[in-house]
Order: sequence, then structure tokens, then C-alpha cells
Amino acid sequence: MKDQNSFKDPIRKPWVGFGIFILFLAMVPVWPITGNWFGIPAWAVFAVSVSILASLFTAFVIVRVWRDPDEMEENND
Repeated sequence: MKDQNSFKDPIRKPWVGFGIFILFLAMVPVWPITGNWFGIPAWAVFAVSVSILASLFTAFVIVRVWRDPDEMEENND
């Protein structure tokens, strides 16, 4: 029988929730960023950059932090 208590949801780790929250807030283009970066409005470059960081952070959490008990059983066989 599978031990359901061995599953740890990544959002239960405070740093994961904090990271997602900060990246989400940074993605919203309401910050007073003016000017152009590389010929594109600075707020747009900033929002796209943070979006890419959020994607990388999510991928990192899925690959390194998320431990599914089904996968752990397969590795132990």
C-alpha cells in the first residue's frame, strides 16, 4: 500500500510560495518603468523577462522539489 503521507506538495515549502508570489507581482506591468530598452518599451521587456524567470522557476520546482511517491516507488524497484 502506498504511503500518502510521503507526498510533499511544493507549495507547502515557504520559499516556493514566496518565489511564485514575487514573480507574479513583478509580472504585472504596473511598475513605473519608463523609457525604451532595445527599442521596446521598458515595461514590456521587464514583464517578458520576469515571465521567463517565472517559467524557469516553475520548471526548477517541478524537476528538483516535487517528489511524487509513485516515482519514488519506481526508483526503488
